[in-house]
Amino acid sequence: MFSELSHSEMEDVLGHALRQRWEVGQTVFSQGGIANKCYLVERGRIRLYQLTSGGHEVLIRFVTQGEFVGFAAVAQLSGFSVNAIVTQPTDTLAWTGDCMRKLMLKYPRLGLNAFTAAVGNMVRYENRCPGLCCDPVETRIGNALEELANCIGERTGESCRIDGGVLEKDIAQMAGASVGSVSRLLARWRRDGYIEGGRGKLIVRYSGDRLKLPSPRA
Repeated sequence: MFSELSHSEMEDVLGHALRQRWEVGQTVFSQGGIANKCYLVERGRIRLYQLTSGGHEVLIRFVTQGEFVGFAAVAQLSGFSVNAIVTQPTDTLAWTGDCMRKLMLKYPRLGLNAFTAAVGNMVRYENRCPGLCCDPVETRIGNALEELANCIGERTGESCRIDGGVLEKDIAQMAGASVGSVSRLLARWRRDGYIEGGRGKLIVRYSGDRLKLPSPRA
């Protein structure tokens, strides 16, 4: 977010921020709530999800250290489109939408960085949507694990640890699958040696830049 800003520019931007500390389970903002603040995560993790009209949760992504969230406030949208819930003790920097817009006009690089991040998120969702409609369930679950690994995984060599309370329901929501389907497939992959762990922690293997998971069965 602050890349290519000078030291004095960064000090000015940070000088307008409000530091906030959040505990697990606290709500940073709510779907439909007034979009008046944007946040940069200094430490911790925030879970973004939507509630459908039928009351079902759909996991969008996790926000972690160094990531910006709350673009709706900067874009002057009337409300947030997602819920943001803290899943680990979290420290944030917060700006009002009006303040951040003024800072972006003052420092165009800041605005460009935010624009790049927002477009990156949009492209990620666009790439996910066709697969949810057309890919086999095993491919969708594998893709969900891949996204979680890239977002919150800690890679060491050819292994990647995904923890911090990520549950089978989170994978199911990202994959557009049932929890039962995820549970059965993960159990099979454990037996076959592709993954290890459970109860909020998974260890998966990499082959190059991709997770080492089997091809979906015909």
